[in-house]
Amino acid sequence: MYYNLGYSYYKQGALGKAILNFERSKRLKPSDADVAANLEQLYSLTDKMQVVEPVIFETWWQNLKNAFGSDGWAVVFIIVFVLMLCGVSAFLFLDSVAARKAGFFSAIALLVVGAFALSVSLQKRSEMLNSSEAIIMSSSVNLLTSPDKNGSQMAVLHEGTPVSIVDELGEWVEVKLRDGNIGWLKLAEIERI
Repeated sequence: MYYNLGYSYYKQGALGKAILNFERSKRLKPSDADVAANLEQLYSLTDKMQVVEPVIFETWWQNLKNAFGSDGWAVVFIIVFVLMLCGVSAFLFLDSVAARKAGFFSAIALLVVGAFALSVSLQKRSEMLNSSEAIIMSSSVNLLTSPDKNGSQMAVLHEGTPVSIVDELGEWVEVKLRDGNIGWLKLAEIERI
């Protein structure tokens, strides 16, 4: 649905709403190549910024989390949990010492893998529900140094530019841009992904 909404808004010329819906689609299906290609094309139409590249470990961690999404990691947890129960059963009910040891150690290893899968699933779900990412919806906004309409202007941002919300103060939000700059915008000028 979000993919189709994004495409419809793009055809109507509503860049901000198109990017917002493609980003929402990406949250639900992170590995979709069509969504990634459309976002790349749409972001080429927004404000050009020097993107601060994350550390290699952060990129690796994000790719690992995005490999399955929240629901996929939950399914991995369920499968691993069932296998762990099989290992515990082997430990409790088999007569062979070697089989009992194998069941015990496999249950311990599967417990660790299951805990990892569950924590990644919960983290992905939390990211989806409590997003700090947003898209500028107004055609043109001033990024200010303080949460005041009389604050000094740092930059002019345009519709479709992605921002990360750092803090909120009444009708103002402190945002971080892809290039690392931080400033203030009115809350009404953005929409959370």
